[in-house]
Amino acid sequence: MYKCLKFNLARNSLRYLIRLYGIKKIYLPYYLCNVVRQSVLKENCKPLFYHIKDNFMPEIEFKKTDFILYPDYFGICRKNTEILAEKYPNLIIDNSHAFYSEPKGLASFNSVRKFLPLYNGSHLFLREEKNLDLPLDLPLKTDDFRETPKTEDDKIKAELSFENEEIKLINPIIDEKIKEFKDNGERKEKFLKLHEIYLGVNELKIDTDNITCPFTYPCLLKTEEDADNLVKTLNRKGINIIRYWNVLPKDYNEYKFYSRLVAIPII
Repeated sequence: MYKCLKFNLARNSLRYLIRLYGIKKIYLPYYLCNVVRQSVLKENCKPLFYHIKDNFMPEIEFKKTDFILYPDYFGICRKNTEILAEKYPNLIIDNSHAFYSEPKGLASFNSVRKFLPLYNGSHLFLREEKNLDLPLDLPLKTDDFRETPKTEDDKIKAELSFENEEIKLINPIIDEKIKEFKDNGERKEKFLKLHEIYLGVNELKIDTDNITCPFTYPCLLKTEEDADNLVKTLNRKGINIIRYWNVLPKDYNEYKFYSRLVAIPII
C-alpha cells in the first residue's frame, strides 16, 4: 500500500523524501537531468553515480541498504523498474516520464506538467510502513495557482522560476484539474505508430508490451549525423526536439544517448 503526498514540483517531492528518510547518500545515474543532482545537494545529501547499459539498466550491483534513484526513461522502462524494485528495498523511482505508472519500490514520484497542460504539480507515493510518521512536520505553504504557459518564451521563464522554488504543497485548483485527465491509451497508440515509422532505424530494443503511457518516442540513430538530420527534418515540420540531458564524456556508454538519441514528442 502507498500513501500519496502532493507537492508543487517533482524535484521537491524528491527533496521531501530525502528529509523524511534522512538520506545521506543516494545513487543517481549519470544520464539524468542536472536538476535532480542539484535538488539532492540542496538537502545536504551526497550523490553517488552509476552508469547504465544500452537497455537503461544499471551497470553495477548495489547493496540492499543503498538508496537508489532510477528513472523510467521516456516511459519505456516499466519492466526495469519492476526488476529493480524486487531486488532493492530502497529503490526510488522517478516517474517524471511515466505519469500513469503504478507506484513501486520504497517511493516514486511523477511530474504533472510533463504530461498535462498544467503549470506544475507532483505526486509522491510512499510505501506505508509502521514506523513512518506522515506527513513530515514541515511548515509548508500551499503553492499559488498559475496559468499554464502558452508561448515558448513563457515556458522558458516558468522553467527558470522553478530553480529557486521552495517545497510547497500542490495548489488545490491544480489538484482538482488533474482529475479531469485520464489515460485513455491515446499516447501509447501514437507511440506505436511512431515505432512503426522508425523501427527500421531505431537501435533501441523497445518492448512495446511493457509500456503504460510513454512520454516521448526515443529513437537512437546509428550516427550523430543521422540524428542531426532527423532533428532538422522534424524542425521543418514545426516539431521542437529537446536534447536529453547535459553533455557527457565521450567515453561514457551514455554518450550515445546524449549525442544520437532523438526524443520525438508524442503529439
